[in-house]
Amino acid sequence: QSTFQVYRDLSTWEIQIQVLPEGCHEESCSETEKMKWPECISHGQTIRSVANAGVFVNLAAFGITDGCFREDCTYTDHFSSGSPATCARTCASIRACRWWSFWTSHTGGTCWLRRHDQQRDAMLESMTASRDCLPTFAPTVAEVEPTLFQLAKDAVLGPTTTRQWDLAKVLESFGHSTPSQIQLRGDSPLRRSAICVAQKLTEATDAD
Repeated sequence: QSTFQVYRDLSTWEIQIQVLPEGCHEESCSETEKMKWPECISHGQTIRSVANAGVFVNLAAFGITDGCFREDCTYTDHFSSGSPATCARTCASIRACRWWSFWTSHTGGTCWLRRHDQQRDAMLESMTASRDCLPTFAPTVAEVEPTLFQLAKDAVLGPTTTRQWDLAKVLESFGHSTPSQIQLRGDSPLRRSAICVAQKLTEATDAD
């Protein structure tokens, strides 16, 4: 099924008029259609709230209570999000939301809901995608994925595991990140260790 609706101008047979879906640029829509999660995410970019781009809705209805506009989650275009997956799922649940941006920080992350992507800016530790960019499996909007610090607090690991994955360095660099956020970071030996630590911590927490 094509993304574009095509109309012919019958007065001039050579002309075709393409009507794009609302809030969608031709290039970005085509790219999103071809790619799957997480390749459909654009890294190092954010979408600014200009030209009525912000989607202000009642996120409290989704069980969201933190990090909202003026601390009011009943009318907000952003919220504290545990992972890009949660951000993507939230946007997909709101009809007016066509794009989302996710900012990572030492305190977690912020999800921004957008009606269009007319103003994109470069921004480190930020990513953006269309509402069609969804993980195969994602937490519901009411869930908050725990960070490594939160997982480590509730898990018990033996000294061998702690030394094997250099837990101290992993927590120093990735402690405020969730497993989903770590998966989206650039590849490095420490990131690979962090992924292993996240798996071990999750298993240890589930065992308890």
